[in-house]
Amino acid sequence: MERILWIPLFVLMSASTDTMAQKHYFRHYCNEDGLSNNTIICSLQDRRGFMWFGTKDGLNRFDGHQFRTYVYNATDRNSIIDNMILALCEDREGLIWIGTPRGICYYEPHHDHFITLSGQISTGLISDIAVSSDNAIWFSGRQGVFRYNKNTRQLRHYPSYEFFTPSSIHITASGNIWVSSYNGNIYHYNPRSDSFTEYSILTDEEYTLSVFINSIEDAGPHGFLLGTTRTGLRLFDPNSGKTTVLCRKDSKGNEIILNDILKKNDEEYFLATEYGIYSYHLGKGFTGHAFKIVSDPYSLSDNAAKNLTRDREGGIWIGTYHGGINYLPQETTPFEKYYATGIPGSMGGNVVRNIIGDGSGKIWIATEDAGVIIYDPVNNLFTNLNTDLNIAGLKSVNYHGLLNDNGLLWMGSYDNGAFLYDTGRKTVTRHFILGDNTSGLRNNYVSCFLKTADGSVLVGTRTGLYAYHREKARLEYLHDVAPNTFIHVLFQDQNGIIWIGTYGSGIFCYDRKNNTCTHLYYDPRDSASISSNRITSIYEDRQNRLWFTTEGNGFCCLEDRENHRFRRFTMEDGLPCGIFCSILEDGQGNLWISSTRGLLKFNPETLQMSMYNKEHGLLSNHFSYNSAYLDHNGKMYFGTVDGLIAFNPANFCTSTYNPPVFITGIQCSGQGPENIKDIQDNALSITHSREIRLKHNQSSFSIDFVAPSFTNPVMTRYRYILEGADQNWTYLPTNRRVYYTNVPPGKYLFRVSTQNWYNSWNEEEATLLIRITPPFYASLPAFGLYLLLFMTGTYFLYRWRERKKRQEQKQKIQALENRKEKEILNAKINFFTNITHEVRTPLTLIKAPLDKILQSNECPDTVLENLSIMKRNTDRLLDLTTQLLDFRKTEKEVFRLNFKQTNVCELLESTFKRFKLNATESHIRFRLHLPGKKYPVFLDQENTTKILSNLLTNALKFTRDEVDVFLEPGMPDKNSLRIRVNSNGEPIPPEYSEKIFEPFFQIQSDTLKQTRKGTGLGLPLARSLAELHHGRLYLDQKVPGVNSFVLELPKNQPATAPVPEEEK
Repeated sequence: MERILWIPLFVLMSASTDTMAQKHYFRHYCNEDGLSNNTIICSLQDRRGFMWFGTKDGLNRFDGHQFRTYVYNATDRNSIIDNMILALCEDREGLIWIGTPRGICYYEPHHDHFITLSGQISTGLISDIAVSSDNAIWFSGRQGVFRYNKNTRQLRHYPSYEFFTPSSIHITASGNIWVSSYNGNIYHYNPRSDSFTEYSILTDEEYTLSVFINSIEDAGPHGFLLGTTRTGLRLFDPNSGKTTVLCRKDSKGNEIILNDILKKNDEEYFLATEYGIYSYHLGKGFTGHAFKIVSDPYSLSDNAAKNLTRDREGGIWIGTYHGGINYLPQETTPFEKYYATGIPGSMGGNVVRNIIGDGSGKIWIATEDAGVIIYDPVNNLFTNLNTDLNIAGLKSVNYHGLLNDNGLLWMGSYDNGAFLYDTGRKTVTRHFILGDNTSGLRNNYVSCFLKTADGSVLVGTRTGLYAYHREKARLEYLHDVAPNTFIHVLFQDQNGIIWIGTYGSGIFCYDRKNNTCTHLYYDPRDSASISSNRITSIYEDRQNRLWFTTEGNGFCCLEDRENHRFRRFTMEDGLPCGIFCSILEDGQGNLWISSTRGLLKFNPETLQMSMYNKEHGLLSNHFSYNSAYLDHNGKMYFGTVDGLIAFNPANFCTSTYNPPVFITGIQCSGQGPENIKDIQDNALSITHSREIRLKHNQSSFSIDFVAPSFTNPVMTRYRYILEGADQNWTYLPTNRRVYYTNVPPGKYLFRVSTQNWYNSWNEEEATLLIRITPPFYASLPAFGLYLLLFMTGTYFLYRWRERKKRQEQKQKIQALENRKEKEILNAKINFFTNITHEVRTPLTLIKAPLDKILQSNECPDTVLENLSIMKRNTDRLLDLTTQLLDFRKTEKEVFRLNFKQTNVCELLESTFKRFKLNATESHIRFRLHLPGKKYPVFLDQENTTKILSNLLTNALKFTRDEVDVFLEPGMPDKNSLRIRVNSNGEPIPPEYSEKIFEPFFQIQSDTLKQTRKGTGLGLPLARSLAELHHGRLYLDQKVPGVNSFVLELPKNQPATAPVPEEEK
């Protein structure tokens, strides 16, 4: 979230001009970074290291990574009392006192809430707060000065109408209390008399200007510095009571309207004014000025600087009125940055390529977007050959290679050949370009130059290597040395060997004495070959080792020159990327190697690596190829795609500050700690909680922590361990949140510590005891309940087993009885079957002649009547034998049906007619109810007729005087039919509704005893035949007043085709 903007700070001020002095760089934080408002009224660093900023719209706490904002909430009595924050101060207990237009409150960090100080100042404006040596809280506002005794909770008020209207309060290191006022005077508090002594600061003329004092700062033995609104900076000596005017205006004539003063050292101070930040020395006067430059995006964000605060790391925070926060860190890596701003004298290009020195202290810089630039380090001045000097003949702004040849500057362009520039006369003396036969150049892309030990000049181009013939003033193509290759870099070692780095063809080792050229290239099968065929730079260190940076595979060192064996260093060895650009060596033997991911410090002896990037102060992480220069003072220059950086490694320092770490949050299921109800002493904030309890369903959680640090916050490293769950420490480079998933119930200790970029691990850790309670089923009460349940269950199990044994015995007895009944049934069936077979043959023999006699008309009527009686009984006996045999077949599952499509209406009608005469003779109302259309069904006609005959026979036999037959198609569903036979005979008891379908069962009824005749096989046979039809037969007792037998049959059978819809 942090936008790092590096800004040149202080510009030395002479009598008439501002010139660049030592460079410092700001970072900017604004509302886009999470700040609640860009108007910063006050600031503070608390004892834990957090920075606090009071704005027009809320109080902000900053930890180096993100802002947390506190705002007024009318429904929360523990919220801050107003969103406009005018003053901040921390007392000895760590309470942060806050002044607002609506009074004063304080922040209690242990509980992360605010408490309002009520009373006489409940609604008054409080503009400044200070803590005295006795821990009393002094604050001032329009109503006057207040002193609050925390121990006695007594408030002393010094009202404005009796004393003065205060503007600020300052308490010295010795405990003296000084108060400035809006009348231009300052007042010293006398504790013995509990009164104030007035000191006049202004002249009589100045009193008429409505001048007031905004700030007071200690000046050591000199007294106090007083910042005023319209009369500049003054020095006040409390011993003599004299006031000295130090400055009223700056060198440009601007009035010094002072808002705040911050001591830099015993003699130098920073002044926050309406015109930026001034550096003022008590003996020398103004020494610098930082202000907003509209054309420079890296300048001060706003000229109206309101307050200054120094943090424990030595960084300075500047609150502005419109531009948010500006931060000046205490640099440990002093990288100087040069970039295009559009300001005269500043660097004019961004993409820097080749950098060389000219021997006089000046540095020549080739850029790809602004031509060639001369840098004067002494005067900190950049001069562009094209735009500033208007050198005639320079027809390109894109240059890649430079060479100083005794005052003649070779400049190789990307698209316009090479130029020879006389630095003394400031003229272009020669232009080598394709198409000019006198130049000898065959390609306009000139990438690099080399002046050899014997004074020869070699020129590298996209299509090969040239040598400059001085007498002919012509470039001559070297056909035998790396022909038709892209020459990217040229280098001559101390042995006189010329190393030619190409882009895509590896390296050529050129020995001019012996006129030999050896080609070295990347071989993926040979780990001792060069790293890559794309060479970006070549360097020889003081140990005469040759180093080659490459594009795509790190860098390598030529360890065996005789056999051309290399040692590679790649991403597998810990490099951050594969593209490296340039190499320089410092006085300690360390190699500084630029890349497209930052700047690497590499020790060839120990192989130790340190990586620097924008967080350390680099202008850009993306460096340019073959773009590095080391001056005679050990200062290094590297080119990037955003400008130029410079630094001296000897000036690097280490920070001794190792920030403490705090646990700032814990989240379970996406909820913050305020929603976790089981925190031990849940009034405490998570930062100050020693222990937290989580439920079993909160066993997946995350923990946030931070170490407030601002110089290089992203370089703070963390390690953590959850004792009880983790075996070892886990190390984090940047992340400040850790996750745990499904942690078992138990007791755990979370520990986290920090390490800055230079120090060892901080012994001061942040810890949090985490207790994860088990679910109720795993708790001690649950185990007691389990024991009780077990004992109860054992008892009931015993009872159940005993009951089960009794039931099993009863079931065995019942099964035995069922088997006996079945055996009896089978015996009956077998007996009747045997009798049937014995009787059926004589009956058949009797029936045939009897039918023949009846068919003749020769017998008298009395004889025919007796013969008819014989025939009826013979037919009945034959029918009974047939039923018994059919029932036997159904029981043995050998009965087969022949399903045919049948009009069930016709079948019912024909069966009905057979029984119609019998019903009429018995004076029974016998009715058939059919639908008005055909209803085709697949069934076995003969056996369905048997079912119907049985039902009609029983209905006519047992009815009083009424039988109705109904056909109900589509019941109970559209693929079924229902035939219902109702008779109004004696109702069958419900307990017999199923027994009547058992073989040989007959209901014993005195009223119907003489009329009931049969074997008890009709209904069992009918039900068996219905089930063979995949239907069912049952007694429907829901129909009142009648015995209703229901036959349900499917419309289709499994082995038949569905009935067509048009036939339904």
